[in-house]
Amino acid sequence: MTHQIDHIIITTPKLETGMDWVEERLHYRPILGGKHPNWGTHNALLGLGERCYLEVLAPDPSLPTPQRGRWLADYCALGTGWASWAVASSNLSKTIQELVSIGTELGTIQGGSRMSAGGSLLEWQLTDPYILPWDGYFPFLIDWGSSPHPASALPQAGVISDIQVMLPQITQEQTHILHNIDWPFAVGYHPEPNVHITIRNHKSTSKLLHLNAK
Repeated sequence: MTHQIDHIIITTPKLETGMDWVEERLHYRPILGGKHPNWGTHNALLGLGERCYLEVLAPDPSLPTPQRGRWLADYCALGTGWASWAVASSNLSKTIQELVSIGTELGTIQGGSRMSAGGSLLEWQLTDPYILPWDGYFPFLIDWGSSPHPASALPQAGVISDIQVMLPQITQEQTHILHNIDWPFAVGYHPEPNVHITIRNHKSTSKLLHLNAK
């Protein structure tokens, strides 16, 4: 089964602040995306290839706070930086079953939707985004089904050339996951956990680090 990086998420206290942060590093400015009423957030986006993009995510004060709280609110409050990511799966149910069988819970499949800036309805399915396995260093899964992929309508700001997940300890469960399912990232040892995401374009090479990096 094919898995690839679908999008990476930069969280920020205010959307404009996050857009400035990305522009400073990639030399391209994200464009406004839309609102997520179910999660209390809004976003701005940049393409990172044919079916991959960067999302700047911030609390939307015009939306009521959802019962579970605004998604990634703790990360948004930390400042601006990389906080989460999604991997595309063409068969969510099968991938979830494989992960559950070796001890990683991703929750139930949920539906998401938002209106694009151009007025089109985008719909997708995803694993529970509030569940963050491996303390947030493992991605949630997403499937756009028949909906157009957001990257197809975005200005392109480069491509992801490398992703390294660095962990202080690699458990037997994690080793099993890495050896039995094809993932588009590498895992290595480091005493301080982090994720290094390298984005290249003709203007710059930028490395984005997790907000929790020390």
